[in-house]
Amino acid sequence: MKRHLALLPAVTAALLVATAVPAAAQASPDEAAATAVDQGYYIESGVGADEERISDAVRLVRDGGDEFYVVLLFDDPAGGATTYAGSVLSRIGSGTVLVLSATQFGMESYDFGETDLRAALERGNAND
Repeated sequence: MKRHLALLPAVTAALLVATAVPAAAQASPDEAAATAVDQGYYIESGVGADEERISDAVRLVRDGGDEFYVVLLFDDPAGGATTYAGSVLSRIGSGTVLVLSATQFGMESYDFGETDLRAALERGNAND
């Protein structure tokens, strides 16, 4: 199992600074996954995130050897960010998916265990 989770707290902290403006209906996990597979990330309409910064963060983790995807949502998804991350991950079929929404963050992975993910997210959240 790869152990590049040390990068995730820094990436999570950098991504948690996204700001938002009013948006349309939330994207389905299918939509988010399709875009993330092509770009490495999905930024929902209305999320005022710097696309170049998101792309650089994804590339940083991928350069460490991990398949990593970021999904930024304007509103909190029904069922929570972790459930949404799991739905996106099941559609992609491999790697790790980080979801950040209005007040939540969640991550699911085929590469890392729940304890490792939780610790990385908590370290990232402490740095924001």
